[in-house]
Amino acid sequence: MYAYEAAAGIDFDEPTMATNDVDLFYTASKQMKFAEVVPGRRSMIEVLQEADPSFFRNEEQKESAMNGQGFSIDFLRREEAEKFTDAFSISGAEGDIYPVKAKRSNRFLGSPSFEQVVIAVDGSMTLIRTIDPKTFMEFKEWMSGVPDREVLKRNRDKLQALAVKQLLAEGRLISRL
Repeated sequence: MYAYEAAAGIDFDEPTMATNDVDLFYTASKQMKFAEVVPGRRSMIEVLQEADPSFFRNEEQKESAMNGQGFSIDFLRREEAEKFTDAFSISGAEGDIYPVKAKRSNRFLGSPSFEQVVIAVDGSMTLIRTIDPKTFMEFKEWMSGVPDREVLKRNRDKLQALAVKQLLAEGRLISRL
């Protein structure tokens, strides 16, 4: 959403932006890459704790790391079978994150990327690489109709889908699909 609002030159309202989590896709084939980039066989939790010492694994949802303020990072993986079909720890360490298979994840992974430079309040800049806005909109429309999803999340999904749909219709966001 941050990339889309920066690209469109607008600010989404608070209910549309309200979230306490981020989802990251993790591919089993990248397990070896993680071991190379993060030497010493440290766990993903330890890596996150370098940024914020309050991070811990959510024992009820082992794919999630949470910090002391309730912000969570959910690690997802492809829904269809990959080399590793069973649950696995990102680092191989006991007590680390276990990415969970995400429904419709192949739609995300097959989508063209969308890149946008964003500027923080303090003036620092970063590049956000996310999925094509049309893919995002379609996914959020689908999520807003999943009956066993929490009502608040379904409502937010619907708001986000409508906001991105409007920006696409106005030509303020461009889909590569």
